[in-house]
Amino acid sequence: MSSYRASSLKEFFAGKTAIVTGGTSNIGELIVYQLLAVGCNVVVVGRNREKGQEICATSATASGKAIFVFSDLCIPEQIEVMVSTAYSHFGKIDILINSAGAWISCPLHETELEEWNLVMDVNLRACFLTCKYVLPLMFNGGGVILNIASAGGVVAVANESIYNAAKAAVISLTRSIALEYAGYGIRSNCLCPGPIEPGMKEIIEKNSEAIRDAPLPPIGRRGLPYEIARIAVYLVSDETSYMTGATIIVDGKKYYSNLDGNFQVKDVKPGKYELIVNLISYEPVTMVVDLSKSRNLNINLHQK
Repeated sequence: MSSYRASSLKEFFAGKTAIVTGGTSNIGELIVYQLLAVGCNVVVVGRNREKGQEICATSATASGKAIFVFSDLCIPEQIEVMVSTAYSHFGKIDILINSAGAWISCPLHETELEEWNLVMDVNLRACFLTCKYVLPLMFNGGGVILNIASAGGVVAVANESIYNAAKAAVISLTRSIALEYAGYGIRSNCLCPGPIEPGMKEIIEKNSEAIRDAPLPPIGRRGLPYEIARIAVYLVSDETSYMTGATIIVDGKKYYSNLDGNFQVKDVKPGKYELIVNLISYEPVTMVVDLSKSRNLNINLHQK
């Protein structure tokens, strides 16, 4: 980080207050440390009391200050209490970062209702409730909301149906908030990481073989949590003051950005053209474009 940018960020974040859910683990924890380093006060939300207290102790020597608020995001009442506690302590909320998440990999027909409820409660309902309670606190002074979704919310990933669905809904919710609350000076954006080195012990233990065998992005490696944390801080700073309703995909060109692929055009017969689309990491797809009718453009897709 250049000295100019570091100085600029400290000027912007000085005196501001951020809530970070999932702030005691993985990406969320690193976001907290990044914010503290640039002078932002942080409400660390999570279920790991020991880690939360450790972060707060560290903040004693940082530019920003932190408090830990225990909150089980599956319990709506605890979310409301968490937001109230944060506001009572710091007197304002300028930034909300929803980083908490729950991930399950399972074929849809084998998914239990309890698993569906868990993934939806943590990824979607908690995001809705934190926004619901924080938004009115931003009406007078504006603010920034950053919801961390997933590239899987944009392009389907096999065996992650309910996770994909939850994250896609988060993306849509984020856009709606941007539209509805722009008049209050509130921005809302969505950050969608692709494959990231897992930081949760249970994920590694339960899915070690799948993680090891999963193909790497074209960039040649999985992303690191601190790389996502840096982008998150950038997105809630004034360096993105004209950005709202955006979906930012950071995936090492693994999923969504594969749509850049190469195109070949073949003349099939008068009025019809065959386009062979080579998408990175996917089988070639043939598109037959029918131009025989002047008013309609019919495109049929099939695997080559």
